Amino acid sequence: MRHITHAALLLTVIVSAGAAWGQTTTPASANRLATMEELQEMYAAKAYRQCIQHIARVMPPLGEPPAGYTKYALLMLRAECLVSTGDTFSARLAYESAANEAKDATQSAAARARIAVLDRAVSNKISVPGQAEGIDITTEAGRQQGMALVFGESMEKLKREAAEAQKAKSLPPIFRVGPLARETRSLELATTGKDEQTVEVVMPLAELIYELIDTDLDLASNKIAEIRRNAEANAVVSGGWRVENGRTWWQQDSVRVGLSADERRWLREKIVYLGKVNETLDQLREASKKDWGRTGKGWQPLQAKTRKVAAEAQGVLARE
Repeated sequence: MRHITHAALLLTVIVSAGAAWGQTTTPASANRLATMEELQEMYAAKAYRQCIQHIARVMPPLGEPPAGYTKYALLMLRAECLVSTGDTFSARLAYESAANEAKDATQSAAARARIAVLDRAVSNKISVPGQAEGIDITTEAGRQQGMALVFGESMEKLKREAAEAQKAKSLPPIFRVGPLARETRSLELATTGKDEQTVEVVMPLAELIYELIDTDLDLASNKIAEIRRNAEANAVVSGGWRVENGRTWWQQDSVRVGLSADERRWLREKIVYLGKVNETLDQLREASKKDWGRTGKGWQPLQAKTRKVAAEAQGVLARE
């Protein structure tokens, strides 16, 4: 299995993100923005703080960077500089932002794989059985080692969770598979350039996951409809004699029954739950082939149904 070095991967990611490389190799002056080439040279020279400061000039807190730069490439380079200085907390935030700015699976995987490494480390080191020192993730070599190690660990955990999910009668085991599948796939892409191992583990779950979620959505939709019908029913609250144009009659006053406290709580909890379902589908879709899913349809129809049922619940709450 071919492995890609950390430095080569980072360079590929930044170049593929559309970064413009300048023609000069002289240090950036105080009167102009550093080019991407100059920023990369600062990083290569381990001038991390200088690089971070120049990136801050190029990339404003709000809005987009100037033409010739991409936010993803700048965020990835900022994160690499930050983790190299030991500030893994800020680096994680930058990696998360980069993942959100990613234009394709390779870019997203590069960012998420590094997040997995940071999450595995304690005091900037990843413990390794039989090694007293552990892996220092503040170095490029250490981060590359860390990704390979964490990929192996994540794959083993994914296999265990997938085996448990195969026996599932409800969705909580599936919820555990979703984020783990995305993480494992990101690590596999970042270290091997492929994702076949992850897809091979998760693919057998496709039919089961689809059926479980589809059935659960039908049950939720039926329950919401029942709550809506009950809430719309009229209830007599009082009555009295009415006199109009010389006619007198008894008139009952009524109001909608509305929602009970338990129904309100159920609807709110169901909306949160459906948000979790949609998030899990996002993760599974990202961790699989585009056409992966029940009979090759993919997850989009199921996600649309999830959002529809959530909107039904929100509508009943809003009606009251």
